[in-house]
Amino acid sequence: MKQKDGTFVDHTDDKIIMVDEQTHIQLLKLDKETGQALGGAKFVVTDSKGNKVMKFVTKDDAYDIIGKLVVGETYTFTEVFDPSGYQLAKPVQLTIKDTGKVQTVTVKDTPIYTTDRWKHANTSDCGR
Repeated sequence: MKQKDGTFVDHTDDKIIMVDEQTHIQLLKLDKETGQALGGAKFVVTDSKGNKVMKFVTKDDAYDIIGKLVVGETYTFTEVFDPSGYQLAKPVQLTIKDTGKVQTVTVKDTPIYTTDRWKHANTSDCGR
């Protein structure tokens, strides 16, 4: 006697549990010139339709996002507040891959330099 496809002749109450790998994204926020990690930057993550998915503040090391982003979707990481002394970085896009490995987003901020020019009362132009 041949068993029909999709039927079981003898079985027990075994359970099959399927678990999808969770996505794991690390965002690295770095000084563009020194490569030093920067904490205190605020980010908003949006999906391809512009819907806000999450927001977070960076630490002094990598910020981990585990299981919140969907494979195949493209997300935009937008810095909305930068650490003092830095310019806001341009938004960065990442399409989540089904790799089972950590995917890294690196965002680099450019330092803002200021120059102060002081005129002393004793310069040759003063008092004339």
